[in-house]
Order: sequence, then C-alpha cells, then structure tokens
Amino acid sequence: MPASFADIIIPIGASLTGAIAAAYPSFLAGRSIQTHEWRLALIRDRIQERRQLYAKFLVEADRNVLTVVGGQKSLDNVSSLFALLAEISLVSSESVHQCARAVGNIGLSANAADEDDRGDHFAAKAAFVEAARNEIAMLEAEAYKKRRNR
Repeated sequence: MPASFADIIIPIGASLTGAIAAAYPSFLAGRSIQTHEWRLALIRDRIQERRQLYAKFLVEADRNVLTVVGGQKSLDNVSSLFALLAEISLVSSESVHQCARAVGNIGLSANAADEDDRGDHFAAKAAFVEAARNEIAMLEAEAYKKRRNR
C-alpha cells in the first residue's frame, strides 16, 4: 500500500518545526554570548589604554622631577606632561583627573624660575596612583556587573 500524502507531510513538518524550535534559542544564546564577549573586549581595551596612559604620565612626571633636581628648570620640560594630562582629562574619571592635575601643577611650579615651594611630588603621585587603581578596579567590576544584571 503506497504512503499517503499526510503520512509524508506530517513527519517532515514535525522535523522542520523541531529544527526551528531548536535553532531560535541557539541563535539567541549565540548572539547574547557574542554581545557579552564584545562588551568584555571593549572594557579590556579601555583598561589597557588607561594603564598605558597612566604609566606614561607617571614616567613623564618622574622625568620632570629628575630634570628639575638636575638643575634644568624650563617650562618646556612640562609640555609633554601636560599633553598627557590633556589625554587623561578626556578618558578618565574626575578623581583621576584632579590627582593628575595636582601632579602637573607640582611639575609646573617646580619648573618656574622663581618658585622654591614645589609641593610634595611623591604624595601627589601616590594619590594619583590610588585614584587610577580605583578607576581600573571599577571598570573591571563593571564587566561582571553588567553580565549578572541581564
């Protein structure tokens, strides 16, 4: 006895419905994972960018102090320090920017020809490092917080 049209269509329809029912959640899960990976990569890049920028700023601040201690006072010594400070003001939080500005102001006063009261470079630098670490820790925590809230 030959198979009827219904005997052929019903299994095919059931198979297609099952495949679609399995593919849609798989698509949504894959899309969610890709979005999460993209968000983590973006945060990782932001953290890496800040670490490099803050390290350059600290190196330049220390170079400036050593130049002044060596007896070479000039406002040209702080131009690269203030260039890095401008970058920090664009990407950082207000607390990091304030601490970086304090380090920059100490560098500027140290290079002024008639200025003897320079301020405490190492205390300002320590405050900057602490603010930078807190900001980076906040960015790292943000990566985990966003995933849990979904």
